[in-house]
Amino acid sequence: YFTGQSSDSTSTYVFTAVGNYQMELTAANGCGANSAVQDIQIQGVPVISAPQNTTAHCTDYTYTPGFTFNNAGSTITSYSWSVSNNSGVTITNGTGPTPTITFTLPGTYTVTGTATNSCGSSSQSQTITIITTPTVTINPVTSQCVPFNVQPQVQINNGGSALLPTNGLGWVLSGGVANGIGFVAPSNSTNLNPNLSITIPG
Repeated sequence: YFTGQSSDSTSTYVFTAVGNYQMELTAANGCGANSAVQDIQIQGVPVISAPQNTTAHCTDYTYTPGFTFNNAGSTITSYSWSVSNNSGVTITNGTGPTPTITFTLPGTYTVTGTATNSCGSSSQSQTITIITTPTVTINPVTSQCVPFNVQPQVQINNGGSALLPTNGLGWVLSGGVANGIGFVAPSNSTNLNPNLSITIPG
């Protein structure tokens, strides 16, 4: 825990770890020996641990970061929190160890907590991913004479998360074949750009 010389009355010791120590000096001559004891406390900057947050969360998402703080022997006098890419972010109780943070926009954010004591400040960060529901745009289809086939063109923003493999896409044709609209095989309702047959004006 410390290094230094122990055979000199003016030794210099270097402490390398936080803790409570006891130093004892013994002096001896021809008449005997006598000792003196001194307690010493070594403090450090706060030690912060941040858990990993590997799960993506859907907007709007509110959470508490879950950081743990060790004061390293000196009382923590202040806390502060920041979020990179902070658009759509609200921090509540941001001067304490357990803030509440709300995300209203998708993205990847870095949450940083800082603690300060008499020895200085230290910081730790956590990455969190926020996603949202997909958005879908179908390009307009020009008017044509029946019968005709059409392959709708679409744009999809997946909201930051891959579409589900089994039911991530689903077309619904109002009325179905009875009303003159249906899928042309091998197209089906789970295709991104299915081929459709329209046989009845409407």
